[in-house]
Amino acid sequence: MGQEQAKAAATWVERRGSERVPVSGVVHLQTAGGDWRGNICDLSETGARVEISNPPPVGATALLKWDGLELFSRIVWVKDDGCGVMFDKPISIAVVENARGDTSVRTGPPANLGNIPYGKKRRGLAPNS
Repeated sequence: MGQEQAKAAATWVERRGSERVPVSGVVHLQTAGGDWRGNICDLSETGARVEISNPPPVGATALLKWDGLELFSRIVWVKDDGCGVMFDKPISIAVVENARGDTSVRTGPPANLGNIPYGKKRRGLAPNS
């Protein structure tokens, strides 16, 4: 492994900001170049993967219609008979969980470590001795 590859590997960060959940259903993509029908495969707060014949090109803006939702989005990758879309505005985690059919409460990570101030005492959580 070369020095540049090692540096890239050391600084690599997961590009997805939220968990993807498997879903299924008919999806409709409308772009300035045409209309497509396909199947949605997975969903997250920030985007979705769609199986679709002859997908729109990367960079195309699209209106994704699925399960009563209409989401403005952009095509971010195209491969074979599928594409990835990134939503202009994130959807709520409740929509994602509902799409999965999961009725349990999502706990997620306890906290982003960058948001925890160091040296602060957590008062009021434990009784005084």
